[in-house]
Formats: sequence, C-alpha cells, structure tokens
Amino acid sequence: MPSLRTSHLRHACYYARRCAHAEQQYRDGQQEHGLALFDQERAQIDLAWCRLVSQAHTSDPEILILILAYADATASIGEIRYRLHEERIPRLEAQLAAARQLNHQRAEGQALGNLALTLAYLGDYERAIALYHQRIALARAIGDRRGEGVALANLGSAYKDQGAYREALLCHQQALEIAQELEDERAEGAQYGNLGNIFQVIGYYREAIDFLERHLAIARRIGDRRGEGNALSNLALAYNSCRDYQQGVIYATEALEVLRRIGDRRAEGNTLTNLGAAYLGLGDYTQAIACFEQQRKIAQEIGDLRGASAALGNLGVAYKRLGNIAAAIDAYEQALAIDRQIGERAAEAIDSWNLGLLHEQQGDLQRAIACIQVYVEFAQSVNHPDAECNARWLEGLRRRSGGLEAQE
Repeated sequence: MPSLRTSHLRHACYYARRCAHAEQQYRDGQQEHGLALFDQERAQIDLAWCRLVSQAHTSDPEILILILAYADATASIGEIRYRLHEERIPRLEAQLAAARQLNHQRAEGQALGNLALTLAYLGDYERAIALYHQRIALARAIGDRRGEGVALANLGSAYKDQGAYREALLCHQQALEIAQELEDERAEGAQYGNLGNIFQVIGYYREAIDFLERHLAIARRIGDRRGEGNALSNLALAYNSCRDYQQGVIYATEALEVLRRIGDRRAEGNTLTNLGAAYLGLGDYTQAIACFEQQRKIAQEIGDLRGASAALGNLGVAYKRLGNIAAAIDAYEQALAIDRQIGERAAEAIDSWNLGLLHEQQGDLQRAIACIQVYVEFAQSVNHPDAECNARWLEGLRRRSGGLEAQE
C-alpha cells in the first residue's frame, strides 16, 4: 500500500494535469470550456493546492516542483476564480518561495511578475512596482531578455494606472525595443497598443490612434486575432475620448465581430464597455444600457465577478445620465457588494466615490460622507496624487453636514 505522502503526490500530479488542461483551453479562447472544467475539478484542485501551499517552505523538490506546476496551471483562471487577498496572493507567495528554494531563477522571475500583477490589480502600486523592479533586475542578471520585456511592459502598465505617465512611456518604449530586437512581432504590436493607450489617457489622441493603428496592422499581418480584436477595441476607446463617437461605434462593433469569432468572452465584455460608452456619448442611453447589460450577462456566465462589478458601475453611469437616480444608486450598491465580496479595494473605492456623489446630489450628506470616506482612505493608502485634495473636499462635506444639523 502506498504511503500517505505518495498518495498525496499522485493526487496532486493528476489534478495538476487537469488544471493545466483547463488553463490551456481558457488561453486558447475556449474560456467557458476551460472554466467549466476547472469548476468541475475545483474541489480536488484546491485540496491539492492547499496541501502543497502548507509545505511551500519545505526542501522536498517534488513538492516544490508541483507548486510551480499549479501556479502555471492557474495563471489566468486564478485571476478570475480565486479571491485575491485570501487565495490568490498566498498561492503566488508559495510559488515565489518554491522557486527560491529550488534556486530556479527563471521561475522566481515569473513568480515576482505574477505577484506584482495581482498587487497592481488591487491598487497596491508601490509594492507592485518594487516587485517589478526585482523581476527586471533578475531577468537582466540571467540574460532573460523576453522576461525583461514582459516585466517592463507590466511595470509600464502599473505606472500608467498610478498616473506616472512619463515613467510608463519609458517602460513601454524599452519593452518595444526588446520586442524588436527579438523580432517578436506579437510583443511589438502589444507595445504599440500600450503606448497608444497611454497617449489616449494624456489627451494626445492623434498619436494614440497612430500607435493603435500600428498594433492593428501587425496583428492582422501575423494573424493575431486576439491582438486584432484588442486593437480595434482600444481604437474605439481612443475615438470615444476625442468625442468621435460614430467612429467609436464602428471600431467597437468590428472588435466584437472578431472577439466573438475567436470566443474571447472576457475581451468581448470589455469591448461592450467601449461600445456602450460610445452610445452614451451619442446620447443613446437605451443602447448604452443594452451594451452594459450584455457585458454584465457575459461576466456572470463566465464567473467573472470583477467584470460583473464593472458592468454594474457602467450601468450606474448610464442611469445617472438618463436621470434615473434610484436605478443608478441600486447599480452602484450591487457593484459595491461584489467589490467587497472579492476584496477588490480599488473598484470599491471608485464605486463608493460615484455612489457618494449621487447621495450628495440627493441631499443625503451622511451617506455621501460615508461613501466618499472609503475612497479617500483608499487614495491615501496608495499615495494617490489627488488624495489630499479629495480629503479636503470630504472635510468640506462634513462642515456642510454639521451646518445643516445645527440649523435643524
């Protein structure tokens, strides 16, 4: 009879393969199939994961190698299915510990990058940026140019989300140079896309559109359908930003055709956001709401709670524009419930801010203050450049509220 250790290892090996199969299906665009397989086997996958994570600091190479295998096998699905604070981060920390125990520097670099990506998603940009710098230093030390390029691109995205656009541009330009050096056209196109997105945010729309068109041209030339869909979707966003909403509708509609053809439902949901935003700009609130409802439906079908929260936030914007404040408040409250369920602090802060503005508009200053407080505390915790300005505005609300109470 095999020992308990042997039985556990056999169990872990089998479900690592099942998990890897689900992950591959997901990456290949068969997202619903991949997620269905993962959900079917999740109880056993999680049992194996938990056993392995509890031994992350062991010196047993079989266990450490399996930890790395499970980390790779949940690289994409884990972002959707695992609660970030309670499940995702402990597993990524176990991946990093295992890679270091094995002295596997390339795997250590991947673990640093994965952990940084999750922290950035949570809005913890300072820790994410510090880890990306470690990832880049390690990649350079071992001559991993491809890994260096990936890390620079992700670092650029973190800087962009933090509002440090100069640093973001420098990172993406360096990543672009590496992609060109390696003759990696897919990565080159992606960096044109990243550069375009930054120029869009800072208001240089012509430059943004030029970079995004380069991404689109490369994606079409090499047959990168996912890249083509993303480029079209980002072009819709750029045209929306310069208020050419008709072009926004055209590009978003074309992006949807591509993404639906390859079955990338997550990207389809994101593109419905851009299409809905274009309809908002055109004043067609009915169409906008229909887009955001489709986005919400897709998110629910693939189990993407973050996507569902984003869709509800978009519905809040649309209903507010339509003048249906009660429906807008309801949408934001539902979004907040999801944000808190999954521990998504950045989204919780933004949805709280928007809900607070609606309560202020309705004259309910106490509820407005409670909501705005959530946003201000988050902004201060991540050293957002507008944090103190928002804190002063919150104090102004408190003074107004106190004045009203004194009058009563």
